Amino acid sequence: MASALFAEGVYKLFKTWTALNLAVENLWGGVDSEDKRDWFVGVVVEYYEKNGQRTDPFDVEQILEQVMSDEFSTILEDDSAYQIAQTLSRMYTECLTNKSTIIDNLRAKQSSRPTGHSYWVLSMRFAMDAVREKNKFPPHVGVSREYDTSRGSLVLNCLNAC
Repeated sequence: MASALFAEGVYKLFKTWTALNLAVENLWGGVDSEDKRDWFVGVVVEYYEKNGQRTDPFDVEQILEQVMSDEFSTILEDDSAYQIAQTLSRMYTECLTNKSTIIDNLRAKQSSRPTGHSYWVLSMRFAMDAVREKNKFPPHVGVSREYDTSRGSLVLNCLNAC
């Protein structure tokens, strides 16, 4: 039971990991990116099952970084692998004692929020296409996006030869 609970927790935690979600949604791991994410969950669960309480969060962090690099062509520079590894270790310890506080929090968080990130990425693609069309930018002209915190809005900029 603890193993199934931990596997659920790893899956739910990975669904909150921005870097991994971007890699999957943008197919940085190829057309089978979702399958790779599921495989990635299995790798982590198996590693914890094999090493038990001897599992070192530093080793887990290195595994996370390596898989993200090898399978999703993503170099993590945001300290997220460290944060995920620390959460995984706490979650594993909880599961060993039949507690599920972290997993319960992940469940609540995921059931209460819409799948906004996918919608946002899709909306950004349409918005950038609309900016190109409105301003008659050819397809090869880049459009960047940035968040203007002073106005609380998204700003789209032409990158070259506008």
